[in-house]
Amino acid sequence: MKINRNPTAKDIFYAAIIESSNDAIVGKDLKGTIISWNKAAENLYGYTAKEIIGLSIDYLIPTDRKYEIQQILTKIKEGKKIDHYETVRLKRDGTEIKVSISVSPIKDDSGKVIGAASIIREIPFVTPEQKKFELAVEAAPNGMLVIDVQGNIRLVNEQIEKMFGYTRSELLGKPIEVLVPARYRENHPQYREDFFKDPKARLMGAGRDLYGLRQDGTEFPVEIGLNPLQTDEGVLVFASVVDITERKRLTQRFELAVEASPTGMIMINRAGEIELLNSQIIKMFGYEKHELMGKKIEILVPERFRAKHPEHRLVFFENPKARLMGAGRDLFGQRKDGTEFPVEIGLNPLITEDGSFVLASVVDITERKKEQEKFRLAIESTPAGILMVNKMGEIELANRQVLKMFKYKKEDLIGQKIEALIPIRFRANHPKYRMAYFMKPQTRAMGTSRDLYGLRSDDTEFPVEIGLNPLKTESGIFVLASIIDITERKNNEQMIKRSNAELERFAYIVSHDLKAPLRGIATISEWIIEEYKQKLDSKGRNYLELLDNRVKKLQALIDGILEYSRIGHVQGEPERINLNKLIEEVKEVLMPPKHIKIKIQQDLPVIYAEKIHIYQIIQNLISNAIIYNDKKQGLIEIGVSEHSKEWKFFVKDNGIGIDEQYKDKVFELFQTLQSKEKYSSTGIGLSLAKKILELYGGKIWFNSIVGQETTFYFTLNKEKVSAG
Repeated sequence: MKINRNPTAKDIFYAAIIESSNDAIVGKDLKGTIISWNKAAENLYGYTAKEIIGLSIDYLIPTDRKYEIQQILTKIKEGKKIDHYETVRLKRDGTEIKVSISVSPIKDDSGKVIGAASIIREIPFVTPEQKKFELAVEAAPNGMLVIDVQGNIRLVNEQIEKMFGYTRSELLGKPIEVLVPARYRENHPQYREDFFKDPKARLMGAGRDLYGLRQDGTEFPVEIGLNPLQTDEGVLVFASVVDITERKRLTQRFELAVEASPTGMIMINRAGEIELLNSQIIKMFGYEKHELMGKKIEILVPERFRAKHPEHRLVFFENPKARLMGAGRDLFGQRKDGTEFPVEIGLNPLITEDGSFVLASVVDITERKKEQEKFRLAIESTPAGILMVNKMGEIELANRQVLKMFKYKKEDLIGQKIEALIPIRFRANHPKYRMAYFMKPQTRAMGTSRDLYGLRSDDTEFPVEIGLNPLKTESGIFVLASIIDITERKNNEQMIKRSNAELERFAYIVSHDLKAPLRGIATISEWIIEEYKQKLDSKGRNYLELLDNRVKKLQALIDGILEYSRIGHVQGEPERINLNKLIEEVKEVLMPPKHIKIKIQQDLPVIYAEKIHIYQIIQNLISNAIIYNDKKQGLIEIGVSEHSKEWKFFVKDNGIGIDEQYKDKVFELFQTLQSKEKYSSTGIGLSLAKKILELYGGKIWFNSIVGQETTFYFTLNKEKVSAG
C-alpha cells in the first residue's frame, strides 16, 4: 500500500473500499502507532476510530503476546508480507478473541516502507467437541466443506485448498457457487434449497456428471456426498468432495477396452441391472443400446431358464471369482426377435468404489457348435478307437470303437482318468509320461519300442498301438489318441516269425544239401580237366569248362539265396564305416578291367551300420556297373548329397542302360534283363541291396538312358546310421 500526501480521486476510492470492507483493516506506523481504523475494526474491537487512532497497537495485544508486534514490524521493514497469522487479540472490554491476521507493508510515493496495514478476521472459539470435529475434517483424505443454509462456506479442510487452488481465508464466508462452473451456477441455489427442505444423506446429482471449478478457471470431475449436520445454529450441510479425474480416465480406458473387445462384454450390478455393454453385445442380441441399459440381465436369457437365473446370480455375488458360467451345461442367449443361440460366458468379478459388479464376456459359439458336430461325426466314423483327454488326464470324448474295444458304456467312461484303461502294472508311471507329453505336445506314436496294452472293463488285457496328436482349442490343449487293437496283428507276427525261422532253417538246409553234391561235381570236373585235358579234343574241353562255369554260377546263386534269407533275421554289431575306404576295399576284390575308371567323391560320410550290409550294397552296384559296361572307355562315378534326414548316394555308369519299362522288375529276385550267357549275373544282387536298404529306412531307384548311361540312387536314414 502507498501513501500519497495529497489524496487523489483514486485514493479516495480505495479508502471507501477499505471503510466498507467486512474485514477489520488497521494501519500503523513503524513505531506501532495506529494511523487508520475502519468500521469493521470498530465492530471487532469495540473502539471507535476517534478513540484509538494515535494510540499504540499494544492496546490490542495481550501481555504474553507483546513480542509479536516487534517480530511483525521487523518483517514489514524488510518489505515482507505476513499471511494468515493466527493469534489472540484484546477487545475494549478486555475479552480475548482469536483472529487471523494478514499484514502488508505501507509505502510512500518513493517506495519507502513507512508503516503496515493489517487485515483482521475473527476466528470463533470452538468447544472441545467442535475441535475434535475440525481435526477429523482436517485429517479426512477427501475434500470436506461445511455450508450454511445461505450457501456460505463455513469450514474447509486442506484437501479442499489443494483441490480448488484457494487458501482457506479466500473461501471462508464465500458462497459455495464460487466452486461451481458458470454453466451450472444459475440452477445451483435451487438444488441447495431443495436439499435443506429435505435434508438427508445422499450422493449429489445422482445420474449426472458433476464438475468443480478451480481458482485458475479449470474444471475437473467430482463426486460429492451430502450429509445434514445438526448444530446450535440450525442445519448445515457437510459435503465430501472427491476429485475423480483419475477414476474418470481409468473408466474411459476401461470402457474403450470393453468396446474394443472382439467378444461381447456386458457389466451387471448386484441387482442384475446392465450398467455397461459394447457394440458386440448389441450386434449379437439385436437390441439398441438404450433398450438394454438399466434393464435386468434376464432380458437376454431364454424364458425356460429365466426363473432360476436370479438365484444363480446371487450365488455368484456371494462367492465372486473368475470362472466359466454353467460349467458342463449348454448355455443359450435370446435375441430381441426371440430366437436362441448357443453361447459361452466367462464371469469376472469387478470390485470398485461403487460396489461389486460382474463383467461377463459372451461369445456366440454357433459356428463352433457346427464344427464340433462335424468333428464328432468324423470321430465316430473312423475305424480306429478315438479318445480325447485333457491336461488333467480326464477323458472328455470317446467314440463307439473305444467303447466296444474296452467294453465300457459312454456314461461310465467320460470324466474318468485315462489310467482306468491302462493295466495296473503300468499305471503308476503313466501320469509322468502324460505330463511330459503336455510339456512338449507333438504328433507321434506312443511308447515307441515298447509293447503297449489296454485294460478292458472285465480286467482282460490286449495289445494296442496308440498314436498321439495334440489338439489346440480355445479351451486349452488336449491330446487326441487313436487306438488300434493289434491282437490279430500280434498273432500274425508270431506266425510270420515262426515261418521265417522255419524258412531260414529250410534255406540253410537246402543250400547245404545242394552245395555238397555241387562241390563233388566241381571237384570231379577239376580232376577230369587236370588228368584228361590233353586226351580230350577241344569240344570235350569246352564241355568240361562249361560244366565248371555252370557249377560256379549255381554255387553263387545258392550263396545269394542264403544271404537274402538272412537279411533282417541274423543281426551283427554296427560299426564305424568310412565309405571312401570301403569302396577301395570293394575295388580290390572286384579288380575292374583297366578300361573302366572309377571316380569317387572324396568326402563320403562316415556312418554306423553292419559293415557286411553296406559292403553288399556297394559291391552289387559297382559289380553291375562293370558287368553291363560296353564302352571302350568305361566310367563309374560314385557320390553323395546330404539332406535334412537322409544321405542320398548315387552310382553312375556309361554302360548299356536299362529301359524304363523294367524300373520295378530289376529289383525282383532272380531277374536279369540280359542274356545270362553273355553277362554273368545271378539276378539276386539288386534284390539283396533293396532288402538291406529297407532295414536302414532307405530306398533304391534308378534313371537311365538306353545305350548311354544308368544312375542308381539309394538313401540311408541318418537316424539309423548314426552313432547315437
